[in-house]
Amino acid sequence: MTIYTTAVHAGDRKKPPPQVPTVTPIYTASSYTCEHMEDLERVLAGEDAGYSYARYGSPTTEALHELIATLENGHGALACASPQAALETAIRAALVDRHQSVLASDVLSWRSKRLLLEVLQPSGCDINFINVCDQTLFAEELATRRPGCVLVETISAPDLRVPEIDRLAAMVARSGAGLVVDNTLATPFLVRPLELGANLVVHSIAEYLLGQPGFAGGLVVSDQVHYEQVRSLSRLSGMVLGPFESYITMQSIKTMPLRMEYQCAGADMLVAWLREHPRVARVNYLTEPTHPDAPVIRRLFPRGLYGALLGFDLIDPSPEAFSAFVERLNLIVLGASFGDCRTTILSR
Repeated sequence: MTIYTTAVHAGDRKKPPPQVPTVTPIYTASSYTCEHMEDLERVLAGEDAGYSYARYGSPTTEALHELIATLENGHGALACASPQAALETAIRAALVDRHQSVLASDVLSWRSKRLLLEVLQPSGCDINFINVCDQTLFAEELATRRPGCVLVETISAPDLRVPEIDRLAAMVARSGAGLVVDNTLATPFLVRPLELGANLVVHSIAEYLLGQPGFAGGLVVSDQVHYEQVRSLSRLSGMVLGPFESYITMQSIKTMPLRMEYQCAGADMLVAWLREHPRVARVNYLTEPTHPDAPVIRRLFPRGLYGALLGFDLIDPSPEAFSAFVERLNLIVLGASFGDCRTTILSR
C-alpha cells in the first residue's frame, strides 16, 4: 500500500463484537474491568492483551500508536501529552543501561536545547553539542565522549541543516549508543529515520501531523529493542495523551500525506517568487544549489518533496524592517508553530 492509503486505514476497524466501528471511537474510561479477577490480574501483569488503566493504554490511544508506528515502520509507539514529554521519554529510553551522556546536534530547536540543558543536565546527564553534519568531527566526538544517546533532527529549524542519518546511525550503532531523531519537520511522508538505522523517532503533533495548532502533544516511535523502556517510562511518569486528542490526531494524520504534498509544492512556488524579489537578499531552502547538505538532501528525500519550511533574509536586516514587512501581510500569520494549514512566519 502507498503511504496515502496506509495513513487512512492503519489502526482502525478493530473487532469488538458484534459490529465494527468505521473509525476508532473515543474511549474516555480511566479504568477497565473484567468479569473475573484472574483475568484482570493477567492484564495488569501484561500476560494477556487488554486494558486496565488509561495510563497504560486505551483503545483510542493504541489505535493512534498503531497508525504512527506503521507509517514510521517502527515496532511500537507512545502518544505523550506534549512534544517535550515525547522527547524526554525517547532520550531516557535510549539512556537506560548506558552512559548518562547525550551528544546532540548544535542546531537543535531551542525547546530541545532547553530540555537538555535545564532538565537533563541538572539531573546529572552530560550534554554536548556538535556539528553532526561534519562526519569526521562526529566520529571523533563519538569516540572521545562515548555518549549513551545521540540526538539529531531530520531537518533543523531555522537553519535547515540535514544530517546523513543513515551514516550517523551506523557509527552510533557501532559505538553502542542509541540514536534519537526528531522527525517533526520531515514527517514519515518524506523520511523514515527508523528505516535508516535510528532507534527512536519523535514528533511534535501540533505541526504537520495535526495540521493546526489545536493542542500540544508528542509521539515516540521505537524499534523493538527500546520499546519496553518507552512504555515502562510512560506508565511511571503518566505523560500520556488523552483520548480526545488521540482521536483528533488520528483523524488528522489520515490527510497528512496529501497536505504534505501540497505544502511542499506551495513552498517551492514561494521560494521561486522570493528568489526574484528585489528586497530579498537570500533564500534558504532544501532545493538551493548552494545548500551545504545538497548531496544528502538529494539522496535521502523523495524527488520534488523537500518539506514546507523555508527561510529568507531581507536586504534591510533591521528589526524595524522586519516588523514593517510583517504588518503588511494579509494572509500569512505571525506564529511560532510550523506545519499549520495557514502559512506562518517568525523572526529568527
